[in-house]
Amino acid sequence: MVVWTRESFAVNARATAQGFSYALARFVAAVFALVTPAIAASRPSALVSILVAAAILSALIGSLLIRRKAWNVTSASQNADTRLTGQ
Repeated sequence: MVVWTRESFAVNARATAQGFSYALARFVAAVFALVTPAIAASRPSALVSILVAAAILSALIGSLLIRRKAWNVTSASQNADTRLTGQ
């Protein structure tokens, strides 16, 4: 099985995407940390609903990405095996 994840994108593109996603996650966490006490004070059930919705959304996104990534890895592995064996 051959995995070509590092060669998929140039180093600069990977570093930029990783930095952007890290900064975006920190920004969203900071904003949520500012509004969490206000939401908890006014309606605790709303805070729980937001947290449950975020957990469900992240689980759905994660499962979709894992399926897509597993398919791509399997496909790349089969293509590499075909090139190596010539069949």
